[in-house]
Amino acid sequence: MNRFIFRVESDNQGGMGHFYRCLALANILDEYQRTFLMNEYQPNLASILNTSNIKLETLNSESPFIANTNEISTYIDKKDIVILDGYQYDESYMAVLNNIAAGLVVIDDLNKGKYFADIILNHGPHAKNAKYKSLNKTKLLLGEQYTLLRPAFYKNAGKGKVRDQVKVITICFGGADPKNFASKYLEALNLMDRRFQVNIILGSSNHNPNGEYEKFNQNLIEVIIHRNILDEKMASLLLASDLLIATPSNIMMEACTLNIPTITQAVAKNQEPFYEFLDQHKLATCIPEYSGNSTRSLAELLNTTIFDKAYRKKMVSNQKKIFDGKSKLRLRNELESLAENCGVKKKKMSG
Repeated sequence: MNRFIFRVESDNQGGMGHFYRCLALANILDEYQRTFLMNEYQPNLASILNTSNIKLETLNSESPFIANTNEISTYIDKKDIVILDGYQYDESYMAVLNNIAAGLVVIDDLNKGKYFADIILNHGPHAKNAKYKSLNKTKLLLGEQYTLLRPAFYKNAGKGKVRDQVKVITICFGGADPKNFASKYLEALNLMDRRFQVNIILGSSNHNPNGEYEKFNQNLIEVIIHRNILDEKMASLLLASDLLIATPSNIMMEACTLNIPTITQAVAKNQEPFYEFLDQHKLATCIPEYSGNSTRSLAELLNTTIFDKAYRKKMVSNQKKIFDGKSKLRLRNELESLAENCGVKKKKMSG
């Protein structure tokens, strides 16, 4: 069918990071027919895809992560390139896709088992020298040179500013934040002798009530809640912020590309390698896990970043050495080359 098909899942329990990685790549490939093939998804994702003129097809399967050739071949054929993103897909699933599609791209950050793919994309800076067990034909796109960003962040690369004082802080702990890390950081900020405006970014999977955060809207902190915001709004919030507090995930790569002073804490096992990279290269203030046990100890760890402009300026200088904002062009060139080799053509332009 001459398309790029994005095979990904995102339900109420998680998967938003995988969805947005695929969406970032789909936006780079806007000259091609693009389809998201999903079994479960939140209703608002359909409108997000529609905004980018991307089709959504539902894989109505009781076992979506089992490589059922007869089922998958109903949706995918030899004229399609599949982009696969998710921890659920094993070697057998990749092998089936590799056989029935024109090409297969696997977005990965685990490096476990054997990969049956034309391209493996791991944009984690810590993965630059990773070795993969793969096919002879497999091309590895590894490290920050291939950072996947949403369009608004490519457009605003390098536009962040290090201001004299930290007055505006943005906090984002993923689409769900089930352990409510955002509140822990609000408690810590509330101990400081300064008044802040704090933007709380909440995803569609975050079911914490607004009151959980608005109760801090007194004394030292003004809290503004933003739910399900679009890419342009997210980028503008970060550019207007003096500091971002977030997980070591895609949003941290976006902030480093914009050049925003950052504080990070890993909340999941798969985030630890990037956390260690950020710490090693001094791209962010990295908060160890134990600090969450004491609000006062967490506040003490935030002090230097908030009150030392020279420290924040050095952090941003380190970011500029690694994230150059040119990964979009590199990714497009690699995927267009694969499309040409596989006979997948661009859309015919009307008029």
